[in-house]
Amino acid sequence: MSNTPLRTQSIIQVQERALELGWFHDLEVSFSYWHGGKLLLDGPKFQWPNETVLEDVRDEGQRLCRIYDISSTSSLELLAFRVDREVPRAKSPSDGHWHYPERDQGLPPTLLRSCHLIWSSKTGEAPTLRDWHVREACFAKYVPIVGTCVGAADLLGRFFVQTNPLAQDAMRRGLAIFDGEVSHLTIDEEPSGPGGRFIRVAGQISIATAPGSPRTSDAELLDTVALAAAIDVRPTSRDLHWDTTRLDKEQQSWSWLNP
Repeated sequence: MSNTPLRTQSIIQVQERALELGWFHDLEVSFSYWHGGKLLLDGPKFQWPNETVLEDVRDEGQRLCRIYDISSTSSLELLAFRVDREVPRAKSPSDGHWHYPERDQGLPPTLLRSCHLIWSSKTGEAPTLRDWHVREACFAKYVPIVGTCVGAADLLGRFFVQTNPLAQDAMRRGLAIFDGEVSHLTIDEEPSGPGGRFIRVAGQISIATAPGSPRTSDAELLDTVALAAAIDVRPTSRDLHWDTTRLDKEQQSWSWLNP
């Protein structure tokens, strides 16, 4: 694991204690076996802090194809998906080393940067992500809450908002997250929703489609995004939390920034 963070930031924790946080690159590549457009079996997974792992991934893909006699004309298909994340680690004030924080430290979650298909036993290596067609997708998520009333200016500091990797089936069909960091984030309270209080979490992420992907309408593509993409919202404190009696009222919708 590299000891040089991509970036650092200082955060203030309980009792006004300052903590230095470093963000480290994490690259994950996972194989899976598909037949007739359906997932049959998950394969091996590689994880590394930089792209040197990609050489091992190519060798592993060729090895697996030899073992199971998979070729470009086989009905069985081997796919490889790549997920890039930034992982937070806290700097120890005693020895200056970077450590994975404990779950109860209230630190930000892992940041999804991108996820996409990188290789297929049928078509070979996919184009690099910078060559894909990128669009901005906007989301709005309504989550039921209970607890302390908080002013609008403080709501952003009371929740972590995180993009999850896409479902593999959507990535197989040429959909990707180009940049999963949420931009233009807003959090507002909706006090008179069905059965009680809600928060409305809104923002946008960058979605991409592979060159040569089957042409679909904007509406069809947005339906795919809505089924495959998910935004997680997590409270940062105990005084404002989910209303577990109304979680069935949670809603999430998507739209294009420039239809």
